[in-house]
Amino acid sequence: MNFPSSTYRVQLNSSFTFQHLLKILPYLHRLGISTIYASPVGTSVPGSTHGYDVTDPCQINPEIGTLEELKELSQQLKALGMSWLQDIVPNHMAFSSANKRLMDVLERGERSPYYNYFDINWGLYGKEHGGKVMLPVLGEDAAECFNKGEIKLAWQEEGVMIVYYEEQYPVAPGIYEYLLPVSQAVWRERVDRLYDDWAAPLEGWTAQKHVLIEAVREDAEVLAYVTQRLNEINSHPRELMKWVNCQCYELACWQKADTHMNYRRFFAVNALISLRMENPAVFEDYHQLLQELCKDQMIQGVRIDHIDGLCHPREYIERLRKLLGEDCYMIAEKILEYQEQLPGDWKLEGTSGYEFLSFVNQVLTSQDGALRLKDFYQRWVPGMPPYEDLVFEKKYEFLKAYLAGEWDMLTNYLESLQVLQGVSYSRERLRKALGVWMAALPVYRIYADSFPLPEAERQLVRRAFAIAAVKAPDCSEELEALETLFEGNGNPQRAANKIKFIMRLMQFTGPLAAKGVEDTVFYLYNPLISHNEVGDSPVRLGISIDAFHKKMADRLLNSRYSLNTTSTHDTKRGEDARLRINVLAEMAEEWTVLVQQWNRVNSTFCEEAGLMIKPSFNDEYFIYQSLIGSYPATGRHDETFYERSKAFIVKALREAKEYTTYTRINSSYEDACVRFINGIIDYPPFMESFVPFVQKVVAVASVYTLGQVVIKCTAPGIPDIYQGCELWDTSYVDPDNRRAVDYVHREQLMQLLEAKEGEGARAELLEWLMQERSTGVEKLFVTKEVLHFRKAHQELFLEGDYSPLTIVNAGKHVLAFARHWKGKWVLVVVPVDITQWTEARAGHALWDKLAIELPGGAPDVWRELFTGVTVHRENGLLPLAPYLDRFPVAVLEA
Repeated sequence: MNFPSSTYRVQLNSSFTFQHLLKILPYLHRLGISTIYASPVGTSVPGSTHGYDVTDPCQINPEIGTLEELKELSQQLKALGMSWLQDIVPNHMAFSSANKRLMDVLERGERSPYYNYFDINWGLYGKEHGGKVMLPVLGEDAAECFNKGEIKLAWQEEGVMIVYYEEQYPVAPGIYEYLLPVSQAVWRERVDRLYDDWAAPLEGWTAQKHVLIEAVREDAEVLAYVTQRLNEINSHPRELMKWVNCQCYELACWQKADTHMNYRRFFAVNALISLRMENPAVFEDYHQLLQELCKDQMIQGVRIDHIDGLCHPREYIERLRKLLGEDCYMIAEKILEYQEQLPGDWKLEGTSGYEFLSFVNQVLTSQDGALRLKDFYQRWVPGMPPYEDLVFEKKYEFLKAYLAGEWDMLTNYLESLQVLQGVSYSRERLRKALGVWMAALPVYRIYADSFPLPEAERQLVRRAFAIAAVKAPDCSEELEALETLFEGNGNPQRAANKIKFIMRLMQFTGPLAAKGVEDTVFYLYNPLISHNEVGDSPVRLGISIDAFHKKMADRLLNSRYSLNTTSTHDTKRGEDARLRINVLAEMAEEWTVLVQQWNRVNSTFCEEAGLMIKPSFNDEYFIYQSLIGSYPATGRHDETFYERSKAFIVKALREAKEYTTYTRINSSYEDACVRFINGIIDYPPFMESFVPFVQKVVAVASVYTLGQVVIKCTAPGIPDIYQGCELWDTSYVDPDNRRAVDYVHREQLMQLLEAKEGEGARAELLEWLMQERSTGVEKLFVTKEVLHFRKAHQELFLEGDYSPLTIVNAGKHVLAFARHWKGKWVLVVVPVDITQWTEARAGHALWDKLAIELPGGAPDVWRELFTGVTVHRENGLLPLAPYLDRFPVAVLEA
């Protein structure tokens, strides 16, 4: 298998196409990248900026390019010795009229070959929906929309459609017999031919329907007749309702989705419908293009999006491995809790790296300072519950408010399987107990597909039941009944049905965790928001260097081929914004004094409504931290920064769901918070202390930025660079972190850097890098140097031992480790907790008398990568000062 030495994530869309990517390949090659890591390339909803709303997985998205252009890219990559890692989306597709498979289901119902393609529970609500799929697309109840004339039947290029503003949905074929003059033999024959192909494959059906539509279009008299018939239907609401209501779908108000949904959605998003990927026919159809690209050596690896949404992840991985071959590098997007491991029987190389983000973010946070900030926060926002209680509360609230239909679906399915026979329970309490247990599960999901469950999963199940018992004492009998689901004793058929239910249940616990925690609690619980991050958690704020070393040793053992990521298209803030906010823990005393000062100074921009202050103390604290993370390092902002900040805070407030939501917008509160930001960032009494403090934070965070790059590229795992993050990344959450990247600027910086390097004077180069720090060129330099070094020593970094190193006289202020493989050695040295260390060393040279205790068998002579300094062992120790006095971080080789 050809493992990447590094990956570079690109977001492909109409603004950044295959042609744009082709132009920057030489730049990425000079940067040291080995592998392009591409967002989904299948056809998606027109105008999609991300590609996860797939409409046709078997065709290249024409907005990003053609198959021929992808072939050209592939050839150029091979010429440069580079490869391609492709993101795929097997869990869901877009609920869109552009999704021909889905539209075919809506048109032909059970006769469609795609009837079982999508995860639709046709019989969930029995007679109420009559075996239909609910389409929550209307602005009001259907009756109101009919009365207002907002719903019409219309003759379109694709045939007869139900039209609601810009949306349109197909009508079952029976309407053609009503609309066309079938008393005439020629039209009777044409309609009969259409009926003959009612259950044909999609291409055949579409072709036959096209013949009929063209015949109507070419016959002006018949077209007028059809138009008249449609006008008659549209002019009589009852007649129109009759035709609309006899479809295999039901048009409903969008708000009904929260309580009566009967198709599985991706993360409660109505516009994304999940697939039955466990169905072999679905798997085979969906992966046709991927198989061809892999067979033709145009891609060398895949990243599986949202693997936790699949019914049977292990089985899916095995099928995909068989389809793509043993040499295909395969990883999955998987959010692992701090103590959680990827299942050992998955035939994957690893994960997309969110757990690494957490480990490095935690070790670059001062534990002592973070505890002081947590104490301050509890006094600042005294009503905020403990984190674990808040997580349960918000998960359960989200389930009740937005996933009630899915909750009903699960309860009905559980009862239909008859696995609780002989157990006493109330259905309503059973439903509640099930929801409470889901909210109590401390991980995204478990992967039970047979009995007995692995011990680690049994412990998680027991822990969830223990929490649920405390949260819902009125459901004790029902919880006891549910607990029997996780035991395989007794009847084999009943045991098989239990596994069926558990696997189904797990498809909903992941979305509940994501929406309840990442998209709610992470905007609400704010002691130190740099840890409110995908893969990370504010349940702990900082880990020790020893704890980090243990995580890396474990990573080498169990997940050495996973990506090491620090920013993605889904992270809540840019990697350098996170590090800035981390620094607040090192400056806890100064920070908390300033926050209280700013609260007084900026009170003129707060608005009162009765007992309510806008923004709340909690949101005000969130705003200050966010501005620290993203404010321009130059100390000057422009209108663009204000607009970005405005959009971000509105999104953050809606995600928090405390005073406003996407479905119940509180414009008064949102506008007050926007006015607050607008006021303070141009208010001298605030800015005269804010800007100097930001610059003080940036001075420390810039060292951590370089340290994070070095750790990412040298610790166990494969470094992943998110687009543009070779320079500073202080973006907010999406869509801010998906803005177009200025590659012209980056190439110019690269040329300037290479010219400076070519001059040969390393001391002058390092001085220039420090002077130009605000441009990000220092980060570019470190990224380029270490990526090329890693590429030259790929086996060392993939397979080499990982050894923690002790720094004499440094205490907890230097993180250092060694990588060793077949006689080649690398030492990595990164300062941590810099502020306290600088204060402690006041009046002394910062790194004087500090040295590395070299491990047994290590060489005597070392060369440092960034400074070019050669260092010799002295009395068994390797001094730090010769290189750390010249540059903030170090990579030494021997």
